[in-house]
Amino acid sequence: MPGRVKSLKSSIQNPSFAVLIDPEKETDLSKLGKKIDLINQSLCALVLVGASSNLCNNFEEVTKFIQQRCDKPIIGFPGKWNQVNKYLDGLLFISLISSDRYKYLFQEQSKAIETIDKIESIDIYPTGYMVLDGGIETSVEKVSGSKGMRYDDISAILTRIKTGRFLGMDHIYLEAGSGAKSTVPCSLVSEVAQQVDSFLIVGGGVKSAEKVSEFWNAGAHLVVIGNAIEQDPNIINEISIKCQLHNEVELK
Repeated sequence: MPGRVKSLKSSIQNPSFAVLIDPEKETDLSKLGKKIDLINQSLCALVLVGASSNLCNNFEEVTKFIQQRCDKPIIGFPGKWNQVNKYLDGLLFISLISSDRYKYLFQEQSKAIETIDKIESIDIYPTGYMVLDGGIETSVEKVSGSKGMRYDDISAILTRIKTGRFLGMDHIYLEAGSGAKSTVPCSLVSEVAQQVDSFLIVGGGVKSAEKVSEFWNAGAHLVVIGNAIEQDPNIINEISIKCQLHNEVELK
């Protein structure tokens, strides 16, 4: 275990983006292959692989397919412990800090340890996962039975995030939910970035390169896109251009 717990800060030093792939939705591997080709040609920092539900029967098969074709690091973003497999380069070891349910704060994670111990090459990224109310009931909320925290409940959000950080969670993931009606407010991202020293990930309902840029300006280190690619695959190229311009300005 020593040396396996790592921080994304060491490999992602400038603001970037990640693409989330849900194996449960990838029924056409040919189409998935084309998506991976776009990812390989982009400035995408990594690929997240995960599903909120436990209904995916081909999770490992799809992860293997991605791993064999993708040039980017493949990081697990598991909704269930059995989504951890040997085709992952790393794992967001998440604790649902927006919930009070022991099962998703600690218990579900402990079930993955036996599998993790058998995979020598997998890196572990301790992550506090904060689900916020993006205007729809997310898959995470349905599975966990936990309501997302309101955007305006800033004091409570910061308290939970700081608690997670003090417990050693180097990464904080602010999640509005897949297909959210409203994204995480940039003002909240900025508040968290200013008050908590962590690698800040933001996702949920991100539909444009401009919104990704706004999150970077607010202090996010990594912005996650998912459903938007299905509607407009070219968004990967648009975000890559924004990423290059943003980091050129940052370096000046």
